[in-house]
This record gives sequence, C-alpha cells and structure tokens, in this order.
Amino acid sequence: MNALKLTAQDFTKKDGRRKYTGSTEVGDYQGSIEIEAGLGYVFFERIKATGSISINAGTLIQVSETIEAGGTIYAGETIKAGWSITSGETIKDGCSIEAGGTINAGWGITSGETIEAGGSINAGETIKAGKSIYAGETINAGRSIEAGGTINAGCSIDAGWGITSGKTIRAGWGINAGDGINAGLSIVCSAILGVGGRIFAGTACCRKTVAADESQIVCSKLDSGEVCFGTLVETDKSAN
Repeated sequence: MNALKLTAQDFTKKDGRRKYTGSTEVGDYQGSIEIEAGLGYVFFERIKATGSISINAGTLIQVSETIEAGGTIYAGETIKAGWSITSGETIKDGCSIEAGGTINAGWGITSGETIEAGGSINAGETIKAGKSIYAGETINAGRSIEAGGTINAGCSIDAGWGITSGKTIRAGWGINAGDGINAGLSIVCSAILGVGGRIFAGTACCRKTVAADESQIVCSKLDSGEVCFGTLVETDKSAN
C-alpha cells in the first residue's frame, strides 16, 4: 500500500495557520496518509485515504468538508470536520473529535476528551470519551457507550452492551441498552427506556451529595430493566 507523509513543506502558513498546498491530491488518496508532529493546526478542504490517516502529536487537523479513511483515523490532538468523519475501522484521538455532521466507525470511537457531532455518532463496537458525548441526532454502538461526563443525544441512544456516564444521560427519544445503565446523575429520555440489566442513577462518587432530582430515571415508560438505585419517574400515566 502507498504511504504519503506530509511535512511542513506541504503547507503554506498564512494568518497563523497552515493550509495544505502540497502537490499530491489527498481528496481521494490510494494508500495511507501520515502528518508529521508539531505543526499546530493544519487545514484541508477534504481528506480521504483508502488506508489509515495518522496525525502525530502537536498537530491538530481541521477539514472544511469530510475526513474519511478505509482504515484507522488516529490523532494525538483534536480532529474537526465541517461535515463528517468516517473510518472503516477505529477513530482514536487524544483530545476532542468534532463533526458538523456524522461520525462513523466500523469498529470503535475513542476520545481523551469530548466527542461531538451535529448529526449521529455510530460505531460497530464501543464509543468512549474521557469527558462528554454529544450528538444532535442518535448515538449508536454495537457494544458499550462510556463517558466520564454527560451523554446527550437529540434523538435516541442505543447500545448493544451497557451505557456508563459520570454525569447525566439524556435522549430526546428513547434509550436502549443490552446490558445495564450506570449514571453519576440522572437518566432522562422522552420515550421508552429499555435495559437488559440493572439501572443505577445518582451514583456520582466524586460529589459529597446528590440531590433527589439529580438521581431520577425519567422516561415515558420503563419497558425492561431493574431499577437498583435512583427514583423512577414514568411520564406516560396511561402506562401505570
């Protein structure tokens, strides 16, 4: 497989930032792309590789349109895309991952800080963030969803395994988990809550106290799952 390494010579610095002006077309590169360390923010219109895309430490990537790799996308710092970020395998980032549209990975998505998408976040395996996970639409994982902070979706949250959050789990629609759900604070969804295992809310051990309204499990109806910690509030009165 071809391998392209981009260095400082492939970028033109203007107004304190580096824009890609290299001779190789990176909008549809047949092979893997690596960007050298220590460049600060680098800017592309679009970047696509049939292999992997690797951004070394000290280099942050921002793309006006899409980032797409047939293999892994790896960055030590921040990844930002105006549209979508897509990987056939794993997306792994030491800081934040941000997309105006969707974030998709055939395998897992891992961020040391925040994962944020204006659209959906989808992974065949695990979605994991050191801080929070935000999606304007759905969050879907074939395995688990884990966040040190809040998990928030404008639509539904679905996990083949469990869902774990250090703070609040909130969905505009329903929440479904094949295993249990553990939230440091409350669990809130507008539709049905379905869980294959046990449910815990308000377990934040880093706080001296958790208020009663911060340990609620709010849903239209609890379809399945055992509430082991927290207060269940079903908003669909006809379900009772």
